Amino acid sequence: KKLMNAEFLGKLSDYDKDSLDEKMNRRWCLMIDPQKQGNRWVKKLWKERGIRIVKPHDSTLMRTMENGVRVGVPVLLENAGETFDPALTPILNKNITRNGQRLTIRIGDQDVDYSEDFSLQITTTLPNPHYTAEISIATTIINFTVTPAGLDEQLLAETVRIIRPELEAQRDSLIVQAAKDADDTNQVEDDILNLLSSVSGSILDNEDVIQALDKSKEIAEEIKKRAEETKQTTDLINAARNQYRDVSRRGSLIYFVIADMANADP
Repeated sequence: KKLMNAEFLGKLSDYDKDSLDEKMNRRWCLMIDPQKQGNRWVKKLWKERGIRIVKPHDSTLMRTMENGVRVGVPVLLENAGETFDPALTPILNKNITRNGQRLTIRIGDQDVDYSEDFSLQITTTLPNPHYTAEISIATTIINFTVTPAGLDEQLLAETVRIIRPELEAQRDSLIVQAAKDADDTNQVEDDILNLLSSVSGSILDNEDVIQALDKSKEIAEEIKKRAEETKQTTDLINAARNQYRDVSRRGSLIYFVIADMANADP
């Protein structure tokens, strides 16, 4: 999952990559996705959790949503238009009611148990959709439209993966390690903050705090050293990958030339 996220996000340039997970958790994502890249990514990301896929005009739309909400499985609403079935409004707005430990949401004329594991992602292939203020407020709109630079990077990765698979495998490994190091750093910081918040009296007299700080320093130094080594290796890998840059640039150019031909006056 780390590789899938890091590898995919590394190809995007239209929004703040570091905040994607936060956006997806805070509000449901509505992805402008003409090339269906976001669609494919979501399907891969949630495949192991048994993602349910549905389209706006499917007769099973609300039943699929209700089952997803109740059981706690992700749902992908693909090929969305500019308007949504009003029955989806409570789900889009997360109109969740808490009664003790029980969470419910009103769907149609009944209260349905709501699982916090439920996730809804929406994709549209419309290149320039216009959404109402209500939809814009209820969702986080992310533009997955391919850019020349983004496509250049994707084609370069695919080219190197075919010609020099060991090079791209090494790059993937570095991406995973960098993601793990970032997680470890955040975990150490959280552990220290939790420990400090629970300490009474002088911190300097608390042996657990001293040991935790020493341990965190060791981990931080290891990660810093690894980051420096990773940068050197990455520079060498990128230098080797850039030998194939002309191939990816020409591929990107051809794609956008063909795409723009659709706008030509016959």
